[in-house]
Amino acid sequence: MKTITIKNSRLTSNEIGEIVNFLNSGKIVVMPTDTIYGIHADSLNGKAISRVRKIKMIKAPKPFILLAASFRMASAYADISSRQHAYLKKIWPGPYSVILKAKPDKICFGRKKIESVSIRIPKNENLRKIIRKLGRPIVSTSVNIHGKKPLAGLGEVEVYFPKAKPDLIIDAGILKGRKASAIVDLRDGRKPVIIR
Repeated sequence: MKTITIKNSRLTSNEIGEIVNFLNSGKIVVMPTDTIYGIHADSLNGKAISRVRKIKMIKAPKPFILLAASFRMASAYADISSRQHAYLKKIWPGPYSVILKAKPDKICFGRKKIESVSIRIPKNENLRKIIRKLGRPIVSTSVNIHGKKPLAGLGEVEVYFPKAKPDLIIDAGILKGRKASAIVDLRDGRKPVIIR
């Protein structure tokens, strides 16, 4: 497991390239999001997503949040109406994950039928650069074993996960006072429903 420590919250172009290479090769990367640290993998790599579930000790093939770099990328994976787009322009980029009707042929979660997807455009500039360079969304989920509180810092990652472990850690220190992203359901196309 490799660690890259970042200062001033900025990744260099070489570090971004290295992270993209890890994701492209099916590796699992832990790095900061707009809110808390997240476990990330290529959204189109079924084996990588299975590894994320193994790391978090999740048995059910539930989907994860997708992070996209732009509205254009998000709309390739989710159906976004003009009304939804107007609403999303007010909250994206930012820590708001939105449930939308999915374009199932584009998504790989290890399930045969995907009807909806939770997706967001992060405000975190490092993440957007990484996703843009990768050319497709990445999955994102909190750094924890399923059912336990997410880690605020990464000093214990190597011993915290007893079985499978991430391949690359992007360490930005302790993320204080952060909460997981809000989740808003927009599937009915009329009124946003706050889930979390």
